[in-house]
Amino acid sequence: MAITKAGDLLYVVTMDRNSVTEINTRTNRRVREFKVEQLPFEVRLSQDEQSLIVTNWGGRPMKDDDDFAGTGNTMIVVNEHGAAASGSVSVVNRKSGEKETIPVGEHPTGIALQGETAYIANAASDSISVLDIENRKQIKTLQIGRAHV
Repeated sequence: MAITKAGDLLYVVTMDRNSVTEINTRTNRRVREFKVEQLPFEVRLSQDEQSLIVTNWGGRPMKDDDDFAGTGNTMIVVNEHGAAASGSVSVVNRKSGEKETIPVGEHPTGIALQGETAYIANAASDSISVLDIENRKQIKTLQIGRAHV
C-alpha cells in the first residue's frame, strides 16, 4: 500500500481486478480505480507523488498466440512449466489515469525507490530491474542468483 504525505489518500492493489484502488482516508470511501496489468502485487508513490509505480506479478495481457493459464479470476501468459512468463511495472499518472508499462523480469514483487529510480525485485528471475521512472524505461538488470553472488 501507499499513502500520500498528507495522509488523505491511500492506494491499494486489487489483484483480482488488475487495478489499484484509491481510497479517501477521511471518508473511508473508494474514490476511483486505476487499471494496470495482470495481478498487481505492490504499489508505491513516486517521490513527487505524481505517479503510482505498480509491480504486475502476472505481467502483460495475453496475445492470441500465447500459452495461458488461470490464476484466481485472471488469465496470465505462462511458459512451458505453467509459470508466469512475463512481468511488468505500470507507471500511472495520478491526475490523468494514463498508464505506461515497462517490461521487467518474471514475478516482479517488491519496489524500492530512490528519487526517480525504482528498484524492482523479480522473484522468479533472481534479478533486480533498475528503472528510470521519469523516462519510463529500464536502465539495467542486476543478476542476483546464486551463480552471480
